[in-house]
Amino acid sequence: MLSKQGAQFWSAKISVIESVTVLAMVRRYREDSEEGYQARCKVERWELPLVEVVFGDTCIG
Repeated sequence: MLSKQGAQFWSAKISVIESVTVLAMVRRYREDSEEGYQARCKVERWELPLVEVVFGDTCIG
């Protein structure tokens, strides 16, 4: 799921996306974060996809 900001950013581009490929999954841990941020973490670990986004040809002519 995307954040609100991420959803806004990508919704404007969705019509020109040709493909999305997951290249890797990055696992993060609470202790990897700065001490001030650790208290805001709701879980001990989480994963983030590293993706490749291919845009279609948007040039007309």
